[in-house]
Amino acid sequence: MRLTAVFESWHIGDGNYPPLKVGQAVNLSFQVEPVGKLDKTDQAVMFDVADDAECVFASELIPIYRRPTERPLGIFQAGEFRFYVEDESIANFAVGDRVGSAGTLLFDYYIWVEFLHEYAEPPNLFYTFQVKRIRKVTLPTEFVTRHVRAVGHPTRLRGDQYAACDIQDLESMEGQNFGPEFYLIDLDTEGVSKTNVRKTFLGS
Repeated sequence: MRLTAVFESWHIGDGNYPPLKVGQAVNLSFQVEPVGKLDKTDQAVMFDVADDAECVFASELIPIYRRPTERPLGIFQAGEFRFYVEDESIANFAVGDRVGSAGTLLFDYYIWVEFLHEYAEPPNLFYTFQVKRIRKVTLPTEFVTRHVRAVGHPTRLRGDQYAACDIQDLESMEGQNFGPEFYLIDLDTEGVSKTNVRKTFLGS
């Protein structure tokens, strides 16, 4: 299984994840943040993610959790891949519904891995991958607002909001500024041992 997911720079400052490097074995869970409306669908189950981590899916809703999250959290399954969506509209669906939408595939920001012990009979959302490629995307200047004591900017951009000149391939995230930038992480399950890889989230 191959995926590309967004790693937001604030994860480093908050201590959620360590800096990653190419070739590293990781154990991760994932979130999809929808960019459109979630709808019931008769489409065949699928999950496709592009090189910019933008994805489309038609997936079966398995559990729904209303605690400890502020918004309902739904766990979705598309073939061998499971992920979560945290969205108010999850309350409009029932377990077993097939739901379709588009969105961005992200590293779990912590709501699943950190509170795993609070979910009743949680399904396994963790996957062991090898990091195959790391791309740093520096935010174009029009997305960065600088003040005397602070810098404001979004945590990530869609693929149509930046250009090839904003992308830099890295062997490691060590030594980066983790400022107005985010990272696209290419992951692959092939060739990596599924045993003895601890969860990559530092608080687990």
